[in-house]
Amino acid sequence: MGFDLHGERLDRAALRARVGDLAQVAGLRSLTLEDGQGRGQRLIEMETGGGLSVEILPDRTLDIGQVRYRGVPVAWIGPNGLRSPFLPGVPEHGHSPMERGIAGLLTTCGFEHARLPAARPRPPGFLDANHPLHGSIPFTPADGVSARQVWSGENGALRVEGRVTQFTLDGPSYELRRRIEAPVGGATLIIEDEVENIGHADAPLMALYHFNFGWPAVGPGARFEMRDGSGRWAGAPLTPLGGEPARAVDICAAPAFEGRAAARLAGGAVDVEIAFDPATLPYVQTWRRTEPGLNVFSIEPITNRLAPRAELEADGEIRTLAPGAVARMSFALGFSARD
Repeated sequence: MGFDLHGERLDRAALRARVGDLAQVAGLRSLTLEDGQGRGQRLIEMETGGGLSVEILPDRTLDIGQVRYRGVPVAWIGPNGLRSPFLPGVPEHGHSPMERGIAGLLTTCGFEHARLPAARPRPPGFLDANHPLHGSIPFTPADGVSARQVWSGENGALRVEGRVTQFTLDGPSYELRRRIEAPVGGATLIIEDEVENIGHADAPLMALYHFNFGWPAVGPGARFEMRDGSGRWAGAPLTPLGGEPARAVDICAAPAFEGRAAARLAGGAVDVEIAFDPATLPYVQTWRRTEPGLNVFSIEPITNRLAPRAELEADGEIRTLAPGAVARMSFALGFSARD
């Protein structure tokens, strides 16, 4: 029992003997951004003491901004920085903020729609509406947010949790309850989501989790790999910078090994493994852009294969949630680097 912290194996009593406050070596800080396009946005800093530093964004669906492991940045950040959710989106995309503000390690997409904008049939007496790019949940502020230390016996963790409500008067409505947790002294991050249909009718469930990586994790030698059903890893190098710019989207099934699927970015400055449940997210989509000034690679667990929404609906491939029903999705992210 216990944990490793700065070269020592400790229990809770041993830690108390060494520091007056855990914040000396690990902890949580709540801040507000004061400049640029992120101005007015809440940010929670999580420092594990094990080399992992995480920015959590309560006003952006409790998504994740920059992450550093041993000081090395992992996430992709665009020219707009951590853009505020209170700024306008793109009208042609159903006013979605995605294209202007996708920066950060994680952007959650859904839950009534994912991928490109799509027409939505209008029942008699209802307002006209289209499905926006990647649905309505991205960049929605959370409430009931808490950030605290938790202890189970001799093991400590840092925990952030809150609730995000996605309500539409003439459409499906959802409540996302999210918990983000990291062990003290560790280099892993656990994300647990519960998505409940809070409407009065059956609702579609479409989810896509954008994990966005940038340089130097996306650098020379970087590879995308998947774990197969026997536990072996296989993959291919990322399209490098230089030459004709690449704009590629690919998708594959997410095979299970001992009940979990896993994908990883490996071979760059930092390796990141993402494990998740393929029963709820049975596909992994990847997205690669190599234009100068972009250089982004995304690993995207998703509920549906790559096809137009109308085709998925016609084939009965969009899962539905009954009123009050809950879907659970979870991720375990592990960070490592070569010494």
